[in-house]
Amino acid sequence: VPASSTLLADHGAEVIKIEPPITGDPYRTLKVGDGRETAKANMAMEQNNRGKKSVAIDLKNEEGRELLLRLLDTADVFITSLRPLALRGLRLEPEDLMARNPRLIYARGNGLGFKGAEFNKAGYDASAFWARGGFADLLTAPDADVPTRPRPALGDHTSAVSLLAGIASALFRRERTGKGMVVETSLLQNAAWVLSSDLVY
Repeated sequence: VPASSTLLADHGAEVIKIEPPITGDPYRTLKVGDGRETAKANMAMEQNNRGKKSVAIDLKNEEGRELLLRLLDTADVFITSLRPLALRGLRLEPEDLMARNPRLIYARGNGLGFKGAEFNKAGYDASAFWARGGFADLLTAPDADVPTRPRPALGDHTSAVSLLAGIASALFRRERTGKGMVVETSLLQNAAWVLSSDLVY
């Protein structure tokens, strides 16, 4: 999700990133340990957040929620990677936001999808896309002692392009109909698509 909104910014969109007060996005302090951090910048954070504006809003109180809703009154797209039950608790589900702005494109992404028993479980690039998606198995030599390591953000960036395409399609549909819609994808879903030729072989 952060990468797809970066691609939107790359294509000229005004993107406003909402972060929690005081701590900010947890990614700001994440140490991925692969050399992308320097004394001056967290390159992983910069890579997926360039071109964005940022504002700190506490969505857990009514004043903060109202500030977000006022931003969304004139927004084209709301994009989120918060888990579904967190969105429910914040009253930021599609029906909540689209009742106020029926033209809104509500875009969301997660690790394992939005249906089934695991809809609210956390999923990450290495787990949901690389391991469960099948890449680790397919790209590991049969005689290897350990699975092939994932490349950084492979699933995140592949899925970002998928979500971007969904958003662009939804915006085109809105131009024709005047109506917003929900667009969603997951890391596991995109792994299945990328490896679909292997799956049907």
